[in-house]
Amino acid sequence: MPSKISHYLLSILCIGCLIFLISHYGVQLYQVSGRSMEPTCHSGSFLLVQKFGIPEQISRFDIITIRSEALDNRMILKRVIGLPGETVQIMDGTVYINGSPLYEPYFSDAPALTDPGNASVPISIDSRSDKIGLILADSITGKVINLTSF
Repeated sequence: MPSKISHYLLSILCIGCLIFLISHYGVQLYQVSGRSMEPTCHSGSFLLVQKFGIPEQISRFDIITIRSEALDNRMILKRVIGLPGETVQIMDGTVYINGSPLYEPYFSDAPALTDPGNASVPISIDSRSDKIGLILADSITGKVINLTSF
Protein backbone atom coordinates (compact mmCIF):
# COMPACT_ATOMS: atom_id res chain seq x y z
CA MET A 1 0.00 0.00 0.00
CA PRO A 2 2.74 2.56 0.80
CA SER A 3 4.21 2.05 -2.66
CA LYS A 4 0.85 2.97 -4.25
CA ILE A 5 0.67 6.20 -2.21
CA SER A 6 4.26 7.10 -3.04
CA HIS A 7 3.53 6.41 -6.73
CA TYR A 8 0.58 8.85 -6.63
CA LEU A 9 2.62 11.47 -4.77
CA LEU A 10 5.46 11.12 -7.28
CA SER A 11 2.97 11.48 -10.16
CA ILE A 12 1.47 14.62 -8.62
CA LEU A 13 4.96 16.06 -8.07
CA CYS A 14 5.95 15.35 -11.69
CA ILE A 15 2.75 16.94 -13.01
CA GLY A 16 3.33 19.99 -10.79
CA CYS A 17 6.92 20.33 -12.05
CA LEU A 18 5.75 20.00 -15.66
CA ILE A 19 3.09 22.69 -15.20
CA PHE A 20 5.66 24.98 -13.57
CA LEU A 21 8.17 24.49 -16.41
CA ILE A 22 5.59 25.03 -19.16
CA SER A 23 4.14 28.16 -17.56
CA HIS A 24 7.55 29.73 -16.89
CA TYR A 25 9.43 28.71 -20.03
CA GLY A 26 6.81 27.65 -22.58
CA VAL A 27 3.48 29.43 -22.75
CA GLN A 28 1.47 31.36 -20.19
CA LEU A 29 -2.05 32.77 -19.96
CA TYR A 30 -2.41 36.47 -19.11
CA GLN A 31 -5.47 38.66 -18.62
CA VAL A 32 -5.38 42.19 -20.05
CA SER A 33 -5.87 44.95 -17.52
CA GLY A 34 -6.23 48.41 -19.05
CA ARG A 35 -7.13 50.06 -22.34
CA SER A 36 -3.75 50.99 -23.84
CA MET A 37 -3.90 48.35 -26.61
CA GLU A 38 -7.52 48.90 -27.69
CA PRO A 39 -9.06 48.12 -30.11
CA THR A 40 -6.83 45.03 -30.51
CA CYS A 41 -6.77 43.91 -26.85
CA HIS A 42 -9.62 44.86 -24.55
CA SER A 43 -9.43 44.94 -20.78
CA GLY A 44 -10.52 41.54 -19.51
CA SER A 45 -9.37 39.67 -22.64
CA PHE A 46 -7.10 36.67 -22.21
CA LEU A 47 -3.79 36.28 -24.03
CA LEU A 48 -1.75 33.16 -24.64
CA VAL A 49 1.90 34.23 -24.57
CA GLN A 50 4.81 32.26 -26.04
CA LYS A 51 7.86 32.64 -23.81
CA PHE A 52 10.51 30.72 -25.79
CA GLY A 53 12.34 31.69 -28.97
CA ILE A 54 11.98 35.40 -28.18
CA PRO A 55 12.99 37.71 -29.86
CA GLU A 56 14.05 35.52 -32.81
CA GLN A 57 10.45 34.97 -33.95
CA ILE A 58 9.22 38.56 -33.72
CA SER A 59 7.84 40.38 -36.76
CA ARG A 60 6.48 43.87 -37.36
CA PHE A 61 3.06 44.44 -35.70
CA ASP A 62 3.42 41.44 -33.35
CA ILE A 63 2.17 42.09 -29.84
CA ILE A 64 4.76 41.32 -27.20
CA THR A 65 5.00 41.37 -23.41
CA ILE A 66 7.72 43.24 -21.57
CA ARG A 67 8.52 43.82 -17.93
CA SER A 68 8.65 47.58 -17.43
CA GLU A 69 11.00 48.98 -14.79
CA ALA A 70 9.38 52.39 -15.35
CA LEU A 71 6.06 50.93 -14.17
CA ASP A 72 7.22 49.15 -11.01
CA ASN A 73 8.32 46.04 -12.93
CA ARG A 74 4.76 45.38 -14.21
CA MET A 75 4.18 43.22 -17.28
CA ILE A 76 2.84 45.33 -20.17
CA LEU A 77 1.87 44.83 -23.81
CA LYS A 78 3.50 46.60 -26.75
CA ARG A 79 3.27 46.32 -30.53
CA VAL A 80 6.47 45.88 -32.54
CA ILE A 81 6.92 48.54 -35.22
CA GLY A 82 10.69 48.58 -35.78
CA LEU A 83 12.94 45.62 -36.57
CA PRO A 84 16.70 45.09 -36.17
CA GLY A 85 18.75 47.49 -38.31
CA GLU A 86 15.84 49.85 -39.05
CA THR A 87 15.67 53.52 -38.18
CA VAL A 88 12.41 54.66 -36.58
CA GLN A 89 11.45 58.32 -36.73
CA ILE A 90 8.28 59.96 -35.38
CA MET A 91 7.30 63.33 -36.85
CA ASP A 92 3.97 65.13 -36.52
CA GLY A 93 2.33 61.97 -35.14
CA THR A 94 3.47 59.79 -38.07
CA VAL A 95 5.91 56.91 -37.66
CA TYR A 96 8.56 56.50 -40.37
CA ILE A 97 10.60 53.34 -40.88
CA ASN A 98 13.81 54.03 -42.83
CA GLY A 99 12.21 57.23 -44.15
CA SER A 100 8.92 55.66 -45.32
CA PRO A 101 5.65 56.31 -43.47
CA LEU A 102 4.36 53.29 -41.57
CA TYR A 103 0.75 52.32 -42.24
CA GLU A 104 -0.80 51.51 -38.86
CA PRO A 105 -4.26 50.05 -39.53
CA TYR A 106 -4.83 49.30 -35.82
CA PHE A 107 -4.23 52.89 -34.78
CA SER A 108 -6.48 55.68 -36.04
CA ASP A 109 -5.66 58.64 -33.77
CA ALA A 110 -1.98 59.17 -32.90
CA PRO A 111 -1.42 60.69 -29.46
CA ALA A 112 0.38 64.00 -29.18
CA LEU A 113 4.15 63.64 -28.92
CA THR A 114 6.09 65.81 -26.55
CA ASP A 115 9.54 64.94 -27.90
CA PRO A 116 9.45 63.67 -31.50
CA GLY A 117 12.74 62.63 -33.04
CA ASN A 118 14.89 59.79 -34.31
CA ALA A 119 15.63 56.43 -32.74
CA SER A 120 17.78 53.59 -34.00
CA VAL A 121 17.69 50.48 -31.80
CA PRO A 122 17.95 46.69 -32.25
CA ILE A 123 14.17 46.30 -31.85
CA SER A 124 12.07 49.44 -31.70
CA ILE A 125 8.66 49.15 -30.13
CA ASP A 126 5.75 51.57 -30.46
CA SER A 127 7.08 53.97 -27.87
CA ARG A 128 4.96 57.10 -28.02
CA SER A 129 4.74 57.17 -24.23
CA ASP A 130 7.44 59.29 -22.63
CA LYS A 131 7.19 57.13 -19.51
CA ILE A 132 7.98 53.88 -21.38
CA GLY A 133 10.31 55.06 -24.16
CA LEU A 134 12.23 52.74 -26.43
CA ILE A 135 12.35 49.06 -25.58
CA LEU A 136 15.29 46.85 -26.44
CA ALA A 137 15.10 43.19 -27.49
CA ASP A 138 16.42 41.89 -24.17
CA SER A 139 13.41 43.45 -22.37
CA ILE A 140 10.96 41.22 -24.25
CA THR A 141 9.48 38.44 -22.13
CA GLY A 142 7.02 36.89 -24.59
CA LYS A 143 5.03 37.07 -27.81
CA VAL A 144 1.22 37.00 -27.87
CA ILE A 145 0.12 34.02 -29.93
CA ASN A 146 -3.62 34.08 -29.23
CA LEU A 147 -6.18 36.70 -28.20
CA THR A 148 -9.44 35.53 -26.64
CA SER A 149 -12.44 37.48 -25.34
CA PHE A 150 -15.03 35.76 -23.17
